[in-house]
Amino acid sequence: MANRTNREAGASPSRPPAVPALERVLDILEFLGDLEGPATLKELSKALDIPPASAFRIVRQLTAREYLKEYPGTQSRFGLGFRLLTLSRHLVRQLDPVEVARPVLKTLSARCGQTAQLGLLQRDGVLYVDQVLPLRPVSIIAPLRTVIPVNLSASAKVLLAFLSDTERREYVQAATLEKRTARSLQDRDAFLEQLDRVRLDGYAVDIEEFAIGIGCLAAPVFDHAGVVTAALGITGHVEEYLDPRRFAELAGLVREAARDLSARLGARD
Repeated sequence: MANRTNREAGASPSRPPAVPALERVLDILEFLGDLEGPATLKELSKALDIPPASAFRIVRQLTAREYLKEYPGTQSRFGLGFRLLTLSRHLVRQLDPVEVARPVLKTLSARCGQTAQLGLLQRDGVLYVDQVLPLRPVSIIAPLRTVIPVNLSASAKVLLAFLSDTERREYVQAATLEKRTARSLQDRDAFLEQLDRVRLDGYAVDIEEFAIGIGCLAAPVFDHAGVVTAALGITGHVEEYLDPRRFAELAGLVREAARDLSARLGARD
């Protein structure tokens, strides 16, 4: 009872009236979160003063919804489930990455002399949520807050490449692969092979796939959980991307900036 009592002791006088069923659900989740391992129904019932029948119903429902995970044995034990991890990732993604990324974008643009962009994956493509223009502006760039098809964007390739194999394949099968130039890749199998290469290289490139005369580079941005949450990229004149020495320099700068932003978002090496 110590776990529950401590929480109640710290309750605010303005706390809304308790909803008993919800209180029990939260007590179970918090109790298991404080343990180093799973617990049996009997242990949960006793520790939280929940009638065994009620504890059974709650735990079974939470397990069915993947908020808890069952570990079978002589006596089934229960621990926190992967659904909570999914929700925590959603929470992190709801944080505004633009404020954190802005100084990194400015530095990257200045060092490369190109437009620096921050992209997020959407259902139908990549969305650029912020960008910093260079002193010598590029004639054609992807507009902010407009979804770009995934096969036409280096940032989208990065974001897709670091999904799980199943998620990546399902996304590509459902996506619309558009043709803007002769270089736009529309074959789904070939595109999936390209994404495998992107994951190995740690960056993606677009050479005149979105527009003639334009090249792009992008690298993944990781969050505190090691999940790719954004793509950091640059857009410039294609001549710089066709020069091997300049391309290597740009790729190094983009990857360095992406590591910097990842660190600012709590990622560990």
